[in-house]
Amino acid sequence: MTDRSTSSYFNYLTKEQMNDNNNSKDPYGLLSISDSNDECKLIKNRNECLPQILLRFLQLTFLPPQMLTTAEERLYYGLRNTYYGQYIPIRGDNFIWTVTGNSNDNLNTVPVVFIHDFGCASGIWVQNMDFFSSQHPFYMFDILGCGRSSRPSFDGLKHIEAETKFVEAIEDWRGELNLNSFYLIGHGFGAFLSTLYTIKYGQYIKKLILLDPWGFNPKPEETQLDLKTPWWIKLLAFMTQTWTPFSAFRFLGPLGLPLLKLLAPRWKRLAPVSNSEDKAEELYEYLFHCNVQPSSGDVGFQAMADWYGWAKAPILTPNNSRIDDMSADIPIFFIYGSRTWVDNTSAHQILKQRKNTSVRMANGNSSTDVYPNEMPPEEFVSNYFDQAISASTHNDQNPELDEIPSTTKIDQNVPDSGRFRSLTSFTSCLSWNKTSPQLLERAERRIFDTLKSQFNGRSVPIMNNSDTIWTVYHNQAKNIPIVLIHGFGGGLGLWALNLDQLCEQRPVYCIDLPGFGRSSRPVFSLDAKEAEQQFVDMIEDWRNQMDLNEFILLGHSFGGYLAAAYTLRHPQFIKQLILVDPWGMPRKPDNLWENHFKKKPYWFRPMSSIVMKFSPLAVLRAAGPLGIRVMKYFRPDLRAKFEKLFDDDRIFEYLYHCNAQTPPTGEAAFKTSKLFIYHSFVLADFLGWAKEPMIERIHLIDEHVPIHFLHGDHSWISNESSAIAKMNRPNSLVTIDIVQKSGHHVYADNPEQFEQYLQKTLLNM
Repeated sequence: MTDRSTSSYFNYLTKEQMNDNNNSKDPYGLLSISDSNDECKLIKNRNECLPQILLRFLQLTFLPPQMLTTAEERLYYGLRNTYYGQYIPIRGDNFIWTVTGNSNDNLNTVPVVFIHDFGCASGIWVQNMDFFSSQHPFYMFDILGCGRSSRPSFDGLKHIEAETKFVEAIEDWRGELNLNSFYLIGHGFGAFLSTLYTIKYGQYIKKLILLDPWGFNPKPEETQLDLKTPWWIKLLAFMTQTWTPFSAFRFLGPLGLPLLKLLAPRWKRLAPVSNSEDKAEELYEYLFHCNVQPSSGDVGFQAMADWYGWAKAPILTPNNSRIDDMSADIPIFFIYGSRTWVDNTSAHQILKQRKNTSVRMANGNSSTDVYPNEMPPEEFVSNYFDQAISASTHNDQNPELDEIPSTTKIDQNVPDSGRFRSLTSFTSCLSWNKTSPQLLERAERRIFDTLKSQFNGRSVPIMNNSDTIWTVYHNQAKNIPIVLIHGFGGGLGLWALNLDQLCEQRPVYCIDLPGFGRSSRPVFSLDAKEAEQQFVDMIEDWRNQMDLNEFILLGHSFGGYLAAAYTLRHPQFIKQLILVDPWGMPRKPDNLWENHFKKKPYWFRPMSSIVMKFSPLAVLRAAGPLGIRVMKYFRPDLRAKFEKLFDDDRIFEYLYHCNAQTPPTGEAAFKTSKLFIYHSFVLADFLGWAKEPMIERIHLIDEHVPIHFLHGDHSWISNESSAIAKMNRPNSLVTIDIVQKSGHHVYADNPEQFEQYLQKTLLNM
């Protein structure tokens, strides 16, 4: 042990007070470089013969600990409360840098201990310090090997030894401070360490609070990874496998700071709201100096992390749960950000296993509860952290902390996005196809942000948890629910013009079809009948999961075809079937090529045969970063359709990211069910008939189910099949209506008349 436990006093209220501290003795150099004017002049006078760039380089090269000290001091300027900094000695002649704060009013309350994420240090909690130190005795520390703590050597290949070294360092730290009962709050990698610590030393933990925890989900099988990393990136990664994630910052010297700003723009949002621009710069400098110190904690993390950032020994696996070794008496409280990339599957798996567990999502007041707006730090802390500490762990409904459904399932072996997000982001930037699930989510959020009503969103597990259907819903009204199914190449966001009005009258559920949008992408049969049955079975499984025993089913285009197919097999749940410009109704005309293509050029038929082998929307993926421009060129009318909600390109962005996702299994199934599908371009009058046309079967739907057809007056889809269906169902209610000034997208071309039609049709339901 050393005498490093001697404390240096920290009071981060004002620069004047910091200057007073600089005049006192400081045996450990904790305040050796100050931002005061006198000290700046002294440094300048000492080195006046050196160019400023060279001086800066020398400071970064030879004085990294002192630079980190200065950066931390500057970060804490302006805080209201007083904080104390000290080195806590632990085994191996190491020490843990610790910042504490409390007032006389909170001495009898339970202490709160914060553990930061990977690539950070304790200063990352700067927005929360004043609140918690006013309510509880407050402790935060730099993880061993991180920030200002000691930097012992880690064996980069032995993850169990690395885990043990981290956990025992925390226990030594606790013993030195004599903390016998406390709340433990960990974020990311810190949440993983908090969990390991609580498993082994749970007798000291009053409640475990995990914020976006890393390392809970298992790594999938290699065959399930669809990372599409270029070969040269793999080669580069192999050549630099001994590097840590922050080696580049150390090698680049003074260029590392602008690189950090480029690769991590999100850190700017973590700066305190007041003087945010200045604080953002101070935060970047602090994080930069944290990570250019000699490698240690990052080597330990690398020992515990597999390629792309999954934990080598995750908390949960399909056959085992390390959480089982934790005392059942310890409450566990999971909190996820609603815009996070971290998958919450494991939290819900634990929720099923332990009664003393709760899962919450931090929501704002945006249009869907999965997309929060930004909050002031005091409001955020008050709404979430403080409630987590004081709340019971049963799943009560709270307007600000809603239980969130799982986005995937542990049985599927689909993990979180991995910790090396900068690498995956980097490779995605280098790829030609400029899309990702995160970009699709953001594009969808931007559409829902324009709505007045608040909608919930969840991924509903189906087919024994092997797939999911993304669902957005509003279920506060009391009438019979309505379920909306979009058409080919679309997504649930296309109903945006109608959702506010629909949810005033009844519960509304809209889904992304399997293989489209944000739903999972199952593999469909190459047989048209089997592929259709797969869609129907998935929709039925979704209905069962949502516990909808009676509802109105509305489908548009391809969604209308599937809605009719579903009703044919499960009529007992359908109160009314509404088919909006449904695709797939008529039979293919006889002698198609002879009657329609005689006047086409000689190359048309062989070229068509070649094009038919590709997925329908492959042109968007082939266009890569030009995909949105391609959509705007061919479909400029889309912007005009949605100008009542927004006057920008967000509908193009949404549809592009919906259809640029891979693999395009929904498109493949659609192609399987038809002869050809470019009906929205020059071939619209001739191609696009279903292999199993609905007109041959629609009369078999239970006669007690009313069917309502709705067409646009200048749609490319003929209403002749609707008239035939009405004639073939003499004992059933069948209506046919035409919406004026509308094309195929009736709901968007004339939303007012579309809503009037629905109100009339559903008047007594």
